[in-house]
Amino acid sequence: MFRGPVRLLMLLAVGSVALGCSTLDDLLTPESGFAIKSFRANPGQVAAGGTATLEWDVEGADSVTIDNGVGSVKPKGSLEVRPQTTTRYTLQASTGSSVATASVEVLVGGASPSPSPVPTPSPSPSPTPSPSPTPSPSPSPSPSPSPSPSPTPTPTPAPTPAACGAAATAPSGCGLTVETLVTLPANECLKITRVEATPACPAGFNTNRALRFDITASTTLPDLRWRKGASSADIVVPSEGGVARNGVTTVLVTNVVLGQDLLIEVTSAGTVVAQFTLRNY
Repeated sequence: MFRGPVRLLMLLAVGSVALGCSTLDDLLTPESGFAIKSFRANPGQVAAGGTATLEWDVEGADSVTIDNGVGSVKPKGSLEVRPQTTTRYTLQASTGSSVATASVEVLVGGASPSPSPVPTPSPSPSPTPSPSPTPSPSPSPSPSPSPSPSPTPTPTPAPTPAACGAAATAPSGCGLTVETLVTLPANECLKITRVEATPACPAGFNTNRALRFDITASTTLPDLRWRKGASSADIVVPSEGGVARNGVTTVLVTNVVLGQDLLIEVTSAGTVVAQFTLRNY
């Protein structure tokens, strides 16, 4: 099943002996700067038969597509759509083994506008007869004015927490530890939400397997990337890649088991902000 990747790894190993370690690094290092910078619908709600404009800006992607009949698009652009019902549009960007997605929803329909009120005519005043003179009353003491209540201050709303979903659970037969190593603001999140290994654990020494993991983010952290941890003896091809700051980044790699644990790190500007450890056996 994995004869192709094994042969590739063997050729890379031979090349490193003849050309030096820098040749292997160059072959396995992907391009940086991969991100879905923005994806929005304007307006977000239209009447039946109305149009909305999808606008997007993707950086560092080899291909960009939008579903619901839109298809392949340029990395940056806009497109007018006319949904018949409420529709969710999903943008998918990919580069190398990294895939990122982001979604927007266009609501169709809404409440009808309220009718304008009809003015009620005011009655014409009737003449008032002249009053008969009355004796002047004795002056009464003026009441003391009541103090006006102080206005109640309006509380400032708390920021809406970001939702990245639950952390990944362990694949069948494997041990898994998922860690987030930074504290983010309430309206930001970054999580490793999925880890899959085929074949499943336990995986003995020199086992060749396919590994998939998802990183879900909604954050302003700069220069997000993933990489194999230096302390792990396993071989991972490719060994690093970009992570989108908004949406889900899906990573597919080939893994050769050479140690008990595999460590994958997520970094921001070179600092580890999240990681997972997969126990092979």
